[in-house]
Amino acid sequence: RYGLTVDDVQDVIQSAVGGMNLTTTVEGRQRFPVNLRYLRDLRGNIDDLKRVLVPLMPGSSRGASSSSPSSPSMPSIAPIAQVPMGGLP
Repeated sequence: RYGLTVDDVQDVIQSAVGGMNLTTTVEGRQRFPVNLRYLRDLRGNIDDLKRVLVPLMPGSSRGASSSSPSSPSMPSIAPIAQVPMGGLP
């Protein structure tokens, strides 16, 4: 219906619930990942997760994604719309 793939939706769920490494900080010889995810109260509430917005990217329909699955990064183009996860079939 929206031209999204399962991978598109799973990427949003992964970053919201499981977290996503954004960068790495270096302290001396040690490296530490910097992870971002939703607060515990939001991650644990199904009704809140249904309101998470899934971006519809130009060219992402039919499996052509703007970001590489091997290296998650922010897309270089803006979404054309956003759909709440609860509104997906």
